[in-house]
Amino acid sequence: MDRNTKKIPAFFLRTIIIIVANMAYNVYSQTYNFEHLGLKEGLSQITVNTIFQDSQGFLWFGTQDGLNFYDGYTFKHYRSDPDDENSISHNWIWDIFEDSDHNLWVATWSGLNKISPDRNNFTRYYPEQNNSSGIRGERPVSIQESEDGSIWIGTWGGGLNMYISDKDSFVCYSSAIIEDRDFPGDYIRSIHIDTYQNLWVGSWGGLWKATKTDSNQYSFKYIDILPGIERKEIKITDISQTQNGHIWVCTLGLGVFELLEDNTIIENYRFVSDEENCIKSNLVSCIEEDESGKIWIGTVSRGICVLNTVEKHFTCISHDPENPESIAADDINSIYKDKSGLIWCGTNGLSIFNPSRNIFNSFSDLVPIGGDIQNMKNISAIYQDKSGRIWLGTSGNGIYCLLPKDENCENEWLENTLKSLDKLNVSSIVSDEENNIWIGTRANGLLKLSVKNQQLSNMVEYPGNPET
Repeated sequence: MDRNTKKIPAFFLRTIIIIVANMAYNVYSQTYNFEHLGLKEGLSQITVNTIFQDSQGFLWFGTQDGLNFYDGYTFKHYRSDPDDENSISHNWIWDIFEDSDHNLWVATWSGLNKISPDRNNFTRYYPEQNNSSGIRGERPVSIQESEDGSIWIGTWGGGLNMYISDKDSFVCYSSAIIEDRDFPGDYIRSIHIDTYQNLWVGSWGGLWKATKTDSNQYSFKYIDILPGIERKEIKITDISQTQNGHIWVCTLGLGVFELLEDNTIIENYRFVSDEENCIKSNLVSCIEEDESGKIWIGTVSRGICVLNTVEKHFTCISHDPENPESIAADDINSIYKDKSGLIWCGTNGLSIFNPSRNIFNSFSDLVPIGGDIQNMKNISAIYQDKSGRIWLGTSGNGIYCLLPKDENCENEWLENTLKSLDKLNVSSIVSDEENNIWIGTRANGLLKLSVKNQQLSNMVEYPGNPET
């Protein structure tokens, strides 16, 4: 039987789309359509260096000409005014961060700013020659907060600073300040605090990791991510941690490194050729993980490379002047996933990717398998596995599967197995690390279905059934 001759009824398709609107988009989908926000919509300037969503859900965009507040409808601009001390210190924005007290910290080309929770009052911090407890470095570029409430600031030219809120003062970690200690250097581009409260520091001098000692001091260690390369050749642009705990490090010229939290190097993703399955440039600017676990890698001039960590496959996203829904440009400055799962890309303005919207495209590439799809009703469970299959459980009408058209072989065993379960009353569906499908039922115990091994097993003893 040719599965491609079967069609999904329109009313079932609409039902499925509504139920899975918030699920991860299909892993086989190669289409990335974007919406755009730019000058016409109210953005103050098109080069978006950084993107941040605050605790109230509002979005903030740091451009090269002002700080932008966005409520989903309109923009509000914050610009520097030399005659107003209650304004931002500079219009070129490097980083935005909200602390646990809901103050918004803004790193600019000249000075660090703290904006009060009501967003009405600005406090500026500049380096002062005669103030040993002041911030070092005029150009802060990256901000994080540790669990003890300390605010860490990486600066370009002033090393690593820690802000102590109850003293309203700074401590600088620099070899120029504290002698006989090895520190990351004065030119820091990115910092990140991991789930174990380790501080990762990316500088124009390699990767460093700081851990807190029993005496409440910080011990710094250089992480040699590429043995044989001098520290000065390792220029780090961004550091991030994914859901599985791995640390991702972006560099300018050496690609992307994936590490375990114990500093073990897992992989160095580098450009090989345009024909190879790889990132398309070693000049990497930023990185972000989406809701489905894919890694979005922004490059300086060759768009975005999306890494499917399960399939180890890269999908490249680039600007197409003939397609208004393509990404706005190929020079990517920032990538950010908001709380709803939208991916915001700072490039020539803002390009926004909505995974829920893309799921409409991916369903056209799915083919039903199992019982008569026309008789499917009373959907009680729905699940998308790592291979992109959609599993539909019903209350008394069995279980169905929607397969990607890309799936290589005709699966007669799966077709017959699902047909044999046509009276099944399904309560839940989930998969494990090996992509086995576990089916919870209301009368037939717990079923384990392995498509790969072509096995169906009942994992719970069921009275009267000698096969369990």
